Amino acid sequence: MPDASMPILIFIAIVVLYLLNSIKILREYERGVIFRLGRALPTPKGPGIILVFRPSTRWCASRCARMCSKFRPRT
Repeated sequence: MPDASMPILIFIAIVVLYLLNSIKILREYERGVIFRLGRALPTPKGPGIILVFRPSTRWCASRCARMCSKFRPRT
């Protein structure tokens, strides 16, 4: 008789890998727009850890950092 625990272990490993792949980390100056079934959620996600479960959910990160450049002083 084949061992019945092997398919269960494979299933658990696949679920764990799926959950680990769903974790996204947004930096302090980033916001994440979450698209669920093609529609954007009402509020963007802030910095920190978010979960994005594929294939029904997609995300796009946008940077909120200010880009500064130096200008020569006017004379």
